[in-house]
Amino acid sequence: HGPPAPAVSVPAPDVAGLTAAEAKAALDRAGLRIRPSVGSAAPNAANAHRVQSQTPAAGSPVAAGSEVKVVLFAAAAAVETAR
Repeated sequence: HGPPAPAVSVPAPDVAGLTAAEAKAALDRAGLRIRPSVGSAAPNAANAHRVQSQTPAAGSPVAAGSEVKVVLFAAAAAVETAR
């Protein structure tokens, strides 16, 4: 039988700025799983519910099938209304 095969590592995709669904799709394609959490309020409405940061960082080698922690912006604290 021999020794077990070494774990296959893949580079973590860069998911910063993506929506949660887009980030999950990118991680799925890479053979990784998403572990989302909510971080600070978004600086503006356009960034609400988008990826604020990820661990491990984009491009870092991660074992195939492992989790990438993704922090999503919460809803924007104050949304300006157009006049």
